[in-house]
Amino acid sequence: MIRTGILRRIAVFVALILCTGASLIYAELKIGYIRPQYIFSKYQPYKEAQKQMETFQKTELDKLQKMTDNYQASIKEMESKALLMTEEILKLKREELEKQKKQLDSYYNQLYMTDGTLEKKQKELLNPVLDRINGVLMRIGKNDGYDYVLDAEGPVLFADPKHDISDLVLQELEKETPKQ
Repeated sequence: MIRTGILRRIAVFVALILCTGASLIYAELKIGYIRPQYIFSKYQPYKEAQKQMETFQKTELDKLQKMTDNYQASIKEMESKALLMTEEILKLKREELEKQKKQLDSYYNQLYMTDGTLEKKQKELLNPVLDRINGVLMRIGKNDGYDYVLDAEGPVLFADPKHDISDLVLQELEKETPKQ
């Protein structure tokens, strides 16, 4: 999966170089780049969404930890009293532990599986902000005549800072963001 992503980025980069070389014959290209992490660190709606996500995640992980602690405490209790229990009571305790384990596994899977609780919450909180950022980026690219806008955190080996349009994207985002 990771290797495929890297190979895809390299292929895009090579294609861009080939297109750039061929296009230079016909016209001058206008290329810009952005630094997504820089934009995220400066853009308040993203920071707020990220903070909400971290709070939600902490709450859910605390619930999971409490369930795990209860399960482990139940195991210890059963083990410490096993010699005093009849076979019938021991069987009931084991069934209870099995139920508890299934609930714990189910909750864990609900949190972490693909399209699970954490992923859904992340999409709910961050996608609207990312859509806004992408919309501004597309508008700047189109209105300012950029042929390419690259992600400087991707496979760019060198980029002249004069082509960094991250601050321009931030300025446009701030214009769109209602003041609180």
